[in-house]
Amino acid sequence: AGQPQLLKRSCAGLVEELPLADHRLPLGAFPAGDYHKVEVPMRPGELVLGYSDGVVDTRSPEGEFFGSARLAQLLQSCTSEPQELMFKGKGKMTVYQLLGRRAA
Repeated sequence: AGQPQLLKRSCAGLVEELPLADHRLPLGAFPAGDYHKVEVPMRPGELVLGYSDGVVDTRSPEGEFFGSARLAQLLQSCTSEPQELMFKGKGKMTVYQLLGRRAA
């Protein structure tokens, strides 16, 4: 399972990739895993998105990937409410899978 970089949305809507530790082990993959934490300052209203590679690897009927750029645009277009991101994201990906470029 792929583990892409976490994305952080600032209060101003800017999206950046957050650093991950070198090991990149999925949480819970091993009963006695050795994890290293990475701390990133957060302000009220900022949002962090963790996702699997299945999100960016979603394909349109034409075979085009949803991709990192579309995911960043989706995150940028949302407020700081996680529910909005999940609702909007699920809908956008479903439409992309069904209609591809025609959905734009």
